[in-house]
Amino acid sequence: MDRERLLLQLLHTVCGSNGSLTNTDFQGLLFLFVKKYAKDETAYEFVPHRFGPFSYTCFQDKWKLMKRGQLKKNQKYWQLTRFGAKLVERYPEQLPAMGLFRDGYGKLRGERLMIEHYCQYPFYATRSEILEQVLPNLYYRQRVIRARAPRIKGGVLTFYLEFYLERFLNQLLQNSVNLIVKLQPNPCGAEGVATKTLMKACKDLDIRYEHLPDLDYAEYCSEQWPNRTIWMDAYEQRIKSSPGLSTIRTWLNEGHRLALVDVEYSGNNHDSPRFRAAKLLIPDQAKSETIYYSFKLNRPGSPVN
Repeated sequence: MDRERLLLQLLHTVCGSNGSLTNTDFQGLLFLFVKKYAKDETAYEFVPHRFGPFSYTCFQDKWKLMKRGQLKKNQKYWQLTRFGAKLVERYPEQLPAMGLFRDGYGKLRGERLMIEHYCQYPFYATRSEILEQVLPNLYYRQRVIRARAPRIKGGVLTFYLEFYLERFLNQLLQNSVNLIVKLQPNPCGAEGVATKTLMKACKDLDIRYEHLPDLDYAEYCSEQWPNRTIWMDAYEQRIKSSPGLSTIRTWLNEGHRLALVDVEYSGNNHDSPRFRAAKLLIPDQAKSETIYYSFKLNRPGSPVN
């Protein structure tokens, strides 16, 4: 089942052709459905947000459905148009899990819905602004507190960023990253999470986003270089004494835990701009408490635009 059909069918299942749901309620119900009934949990992934689990991808898909006339144009609510309702009713088959979900969770709204996913999935409540209001019980609040990542100062992590925005953001949160530096925001022919989307998401999660132009590598994405190792060596030599690296060293000395991010895929992580930059920042890892390692974030299907 494609993502947008899942959204329409879920909305129709829990509130019919004419009902509506707030953004928070719909995101909460979608989260529970994906976690409990979806065969492919990667249809949508979520991050801990102001009121619980939130999917940026879901919100972008909402705008697509509104532009197509399948959802009413309302920023705060989810409601099918007449065209959208007829479209859902014409689907050749309904997911069997939809009926089970409706019977088990379809009537949950507001705080009752929040309690359900706060208690069952405490990590997604770790950034909630209303945690004490929703969970007056100390036992459940402590579960949420324990799910928060420990505060760690210093460190350089490297990430290969492709399509999974929410998974990437969760990796940042779980590894206590509070500052990311994206190398080459518009790489040659590379696809991935759009820069504006990433910047907004980082701002929402209190993660500082920086771009240092002198660490970009666009000039090396050309056929003039006979092989990857040669252009990576040239890139490393150029940035060795760059102001950008000096700036990053200052941030590290201030205690920031930093992620170097690019979309340059390499089976060998050592042949990537992010790794070469990290190596210059940490010439002797054995004598340093600062670490670096990489995450590869793959996703089939269309990129987040």
